[in-house]
Amino acid sequence: MELDFTSIGKAIRKKRKQLKYTQAHLSALTDLGVTYISHIESGSTIPSLKTFVNILNSLDLSADEVLRGPEWNGEGEANGSAAGLVKKCGTRDTLIITDTVTALNAESKFRLRLRGRTSPPW
Repeated sequence: MELDFTSIGKAIRKKRKQLKYTQAHLSALTDLGVTYISHIESGSTIPSLKTFVNILNSLDLSADEVLRGPEWNGEGEANGSAAGLVKKCGTRDTLIITDTVTALNAESKFRLRLRGRTSPPW
């Protein structure tokens, strides 16, 4: 399965606009440049996993919501999305993925505390 970074960017942009955030506001929440966020939203830049999770946490958005795309069957089962791919993994790989996402989430929360927040601004 090949990721569609244009669709990922559109999903990020859609959620940002639903929250009535400007790119500048998201930039401040994530410590990323406005131009970089614009490039991610247009699909012209591929963010690192750490950056991706940081943006998702700042928008209170799940990776599954962004990655599932048109392959989602609408019944909670993913066909090619992150959840579907994890389901195909063995126990060891699933634990590695879980530990990685947990660590990234903890780092995002730590960054919020450094900014004097205990939770995202929403």
